[in-house]
Amino acid sequence: NASTTHWDFTLKEMLWLSADFQSERKRQISHAKKLSNAIKQYHATLHSRKLRERAEFEARVRRLAGKLNRTVQRGDWKKIERV
Repeated sequence: NASTTHWDFTLKEMLWLSADFQSERKRQISHAKKLSNAIKQYHATLHSRKLRERAEFEARVRRLAGKLNRTVQRGDWKKIERV
């Protein structure tokens, strides 16, 4: 087009740049949301993992206490009763 001036190119560039900035902002916001959800999920998983580890530890302690109890009752207390 013979009537296209430098100002027309400048305006086109401004439109393109505006659209580019908008799309980049949307991309950054989307990325920030995904990242914050991932962090939230990590902390929720960490909390539930700590609770599960605590419950497993308590179950191990109970099993060990039960074994110790049975050992003492079968062995040492039988000997004491004989005395």
